[in-house]
Amino acid sequence: MNLSRVQQQKIDPLLRDALMHARPEDTLRVVMTLQPDEEQALEADMERELDPTQFHSREAYRSALIEQQKRRTLHEISQTIHELERLLTAVHGGEMSHTVVAEGSAQQVVSALTLTGVRRASLDRPLELVEPRPCR
Repeated sequence: MNLSRVQQQKIDPLLRDALMHARPEDTLRVVMTLQPDEEQALEADMERELDPTQFHSREAYRSALIEQQKRRTLHEISQTIHELERLLTAVHGGEMSHTVVAEGSAQQVVSALTLTGVRRASLDRPLELVEPRPCR
Protein backbone atom coordinates (compact mmCIF):
# COMPACT_ATOMS: atom_id res chain seq x y z
CA MET A 1 0.00 0.00 0.00
CA ASN A 2 1.20 3.50 -0.72
CA LEU A 3 1.70 5.80 2.25
CA SER A 4 2.25 9.54 2.17
CA ARG A 5 5.18 11.07 4.00
CA VAL A 6 2.86 12.37 6.74
CA GLN A 7 1.32 8.92 7.20
CA GLN A 8 4.78 7.30 7.39
CA GLN A 9 5.86 9.75 10.09
CA LYS A 10 2.91 8.69 12.26
CA ILE A 11 3.63 4.94 12.28
CA ASP A 12 6.25 2.62 13.71
CA PRO A 13 8.38 0.29 11.52
CA LEU A 14 6.30 -2.78 12.41
CA LEU A 15 3.07 -1.16 11.22
CA ARG A 16 4.81 0.26 8.15
CA ASP A 17 5.95 -3.27 7.16
CA ALA A 18 2.50 -4.71 7.82
CA LEU A 19 0.83 -2.04 5.67
CA MET A 20 3.37 -2.38 2.86
CA HIS A 21 2.70 -6.13 2.61
CA ALA A 22 -1.03 -6.07 3.34
CA ARG A 23 -3.83 -6.37 0.88
CA PRO A 24 -6.38 -3.53 1.23
CA GLU A 25 -8.93 -5.90 2.81
CA ASP A 26 -6.55 -7.47 5.38
CA THR A 27 -7.68 -6.74 8.96
CA LEU A 28 -5.26 -5.05 11.36
CA ARG A 29 -5.46 -4.05 15.01
CA VAL A 30 -3.66 -0.76 15.67
CA VAL A 31 -2.94 1.25 18.82
CA MET A 32 -3.38 4.97 18.11
CA THR A 33 -2.37 7.96 20.19
CA LEU A 34 -4.62 10.96 19.65
CA GLN A 35 -3.91 14.66 20.00
CA PRO A 36 -6.02 17.78 19.72
CA ASP A 37 -5.60 19.86 16.58
CA GLU A 38 -3.38 22.80 17.64
CA GLU A 39 -4.80 25.17 15.00
CA GLN A 40 -8.38 24.52 16.07
CA ALA A 41 -7.33 24.87 19.70
CA LEU A 42 -5.91 28.33 19.11
CA GLU A 43 -9.06 29.43 17.27
CA ALA A 44 -11.29 28.07 20.05
CA ASP A 45 -9.23 29.86 22.71
CA MET A 46 -9.47 33.15 20.81
CA GLU A 47 -13.27 32.81 20.54
CA ARG A 48 -13.83 32.06 24.23
CA GLU A 49 -11.13 34.08 25.92
CA LEU A 50 -11.74 34.44 29.64
CA ASP A 51 -11.49 37.83 31.29
CA PRO A 52 -9.49 37.82 34.56
CA THR A 53 -11.74 40.56 35.97
CA GLN A 54 -14.65 38.09 35.99
CA PHE A 55 -13.00 36.10 38.80
CA HIS A 56 -12.56 36.88 42.48
CA SER A 57 -8.97 35.60 42.63
CA ARG A 58 -6.03 34.61 40.45
CA GLU A 59 -6.49 31.00 41.58
CA ALA A 60 -10.11 30.97 40.42
CA TYR A 61 -9.08 32.44 37.06
CA ARG A 62 -6.30 29.86 36.70
CA SER A 63 -8.69 27.03 37.60
CA ALA A 64 -11.18 28.26 35.00
CA LEU A 65 -8.45 28.35 32.34
CA ILE A 66 -7.37 24.81 33.18
CA GLU A 67 -10.97 23.56 33.12
CA GLN A 68 -11.58 25.30 29.78
CA GLN A 69 -8.52 23.61 28.29
CA LYS A 70 -9.58 20.19 29.62
CA ARG A 71 -13.06 20.56 28.10
CA ARG A 72 -11.64 21.71 24.76
CA THR A 73 -9.15 18.83 24.64
CA LEU A 74 -11.81 16.28 25.56
CA HIS A 75 -14.14 17.69 22.89
CA GLU A 76 -11.46 17.56 20.19
CA ILE A 77 -10.35 14.04 21.15
CA SER A 78 -13.97 12.85 21.08
CA GLN A 79 -14.36 14.35 17.58
CA THR A 80 -11.34 12.35 16.41
CA ILE A 81 -12.76 9.20 18.01
CA HIS A 82 -16.08 9.74 16.16
CA GLU A 83 -14.18 10.14 12.89
CA LEU A 84 -12.26 6.94 13.61
CA GLU A 85 -15.51 5.10 14.38
CA ARG A 86 -16.85 6.24 11.02
CA LEU A 87 -13.72 5.01 9.18
CA LEU A 88 -12.85 1.79 11.02
CA THR A 89 -14.59 -1.43 11.99
CA ALA A 90 -14.07 -1.00 15.75
CA VAL A 91 -12.56 1.59 18.12
CA HIS A 92 -12.01 0.87 21.82
CA GLY A 93 -10.80 3.21 24.56
CA GLY A 94 -10.14 6.91 24.60
CA GLU A 95 -12.40 7.81 27.52
CA MET A 96 -9.68 8.19 30.15
CA SER A 97 -6.62 8.53 27.94
CA HIS A 98 -5.67 9.68 24.49
CA THR A 99 -5.02 6.11 23.37
CA VAL A 100 -7.39 3.89 21.41
CA VAL A 101 -7.19 0.40 19.95
CA ALA A 102 -8.69 0.36 16.48
CA GLU A 103 -9.54 -2.51 14.14
CA GLY A 104 -10.12 -2.27 10.45
CA SER A 105 -8.91 -3.18 7.03
CA ALA A 106 -5.47 -2.03 5.95
CA GLN A 107 -7.13 0.52 3.66
CA GLN A 108 -9.25 1.83 6.54
CA VAL A 109 -6.13 2.17 8.73
CA VAL A 110 -4.33 4.10 5.99
CA SER A 111 -7.36 6.42 5.71
CA ALA A 112 -7.41 6.93 9.49
CA LEU A 113 -3.76 8.01 9.40
CA THR A 114 -4.78 11.09 7.41
CA LEU A 115 -6.76 12.48 10.37
CA THR A 116 -5.00 15.40 12.03
CA GLY A 117 -6.08 14.12 15.45
CA VAL A 118 -4.09 10.88 15.04
CA ARG A 119 -0.56 11.50 16.31
CA ARG A 120 1.01 8.02 16.37
CA ALA A 121 -0.02 4.51 15.39
CA SER A 122 1.57 1.15 16.21
CA LEU A 123 0.70 -2.37 15.23
CA ASP A 124 -0.92 -4.07 18.20
CA ARG A 125 0.86 -7.29 19.03
CA PRO A 126 -1.15 -10.11 20.59
CA LEU A 127 -0.14 -10.93 24.15
CA GLU A 128 0.65 -14.49 25.07
CA LEU A 129 -0.79 -15.47 28.43
CA VAL A 130 1.43 -17.88 30.30
CA GLU A 131 -0.02 -20.18 32.92
CA PRO A 132 1.75 -19.71 36.25
CA ARG A 133 3.73 -22.69 37.49
CA PRO A 134 2.79 -24.03 40.89
CA CYS A 135 5.29 -23.17 43.62
CA ARG A 136 7.05 -26.10 45.22
